[in-house]
Amino acid sequence: MNVADLGRTLLRRRVFTAAAVVVALLAGVLAWSAAQSSRQSTATVVIVPPRVSDDAAGRNPLLNLSNNLAQLATVLASALQSGPVNDALAAGGNTASYTVSNVTSNNPSFAQLSPELQFTTSARSGAVTQRTAEALVAQATTQLDVLQRKTAVPAGSRATIVEVAAAGPGSVVGSGRLRAAGAVGIVVLVLGLVLVLLGDALLPLYRRRRAAARTDTKSESAHDLGDPAPSWLVDSPKADTAKADADGVESAADGPVSANVDAKQ
Repeated sequence: MNVADLGRTLLRRRVFTAAAVVVALLAGVLAWSAAQSSRQSTATVVIVPPRVSDDAAGRNPLLNLSNNLAQLATVLASALQSGPVNDALAAGGNTASYTVSNVTSNNPSFAQLSPELQFTTSARSGAVTQRTAEALVAQATTQLDVLQRKTAVPAGSRATIVEVAAAGPGSVVGSGRLRAAGAVGIVVLVLGLVLVLLGDALLPLYRRRRAAARTDTKSESAHDLGDPAPSWLVDSPKADTAKADADGVESAADGPVSANVDAKQ
């Protein structure tokens, strides 16, 4: 069976095909309503270097953002996604899932490391996402200080964290609900169309078996009409009464004949 045959079959069973489409739409709507929306918050910080000189450019750390700071941001991102930091966040009730990124683009062809760190938090509650993002900003300052103290960086030469964009109330992310509705609708539609095609293939077989069963029933009925009476009917009291009545009739018919024969003699 090729695609054209499948199309003709679905058109021939257009009522069932339409029913499968309607059921798939209803399933998608139910999946959309049942799926809970997710909220997302973001916060951004930048790692700035210490003063490198006394001239105008040296006194402005934002003019000295270099690839070295981008490497430091990568190390800090790894520290912020470690187990101890996760435990510290969870202990404070900051249970939103989160990611930490310091790349400038999602496109690998243009992505570059950056001294900026972006925190993206996701949860069902907007308050939880915002609170977790704010806690990550605080943890970034703490973990950067820990790293520099472990490497014995002098106090005057340490890099610092500056918040670029504060976390706001979580915004609704609807893609998850769309994916759930689309996936459920497609699965139900495919199953419905398969059932339509399967029913169309099995229907002729069912009709042939039904016709054969009717033919066998008629043959058995015709055969039963020519069979002698069953033993239970022959041996029943009604059968005995009918036989006795028949014998009485024969005796009455034989009586006058016997009398006439005696008179002639």
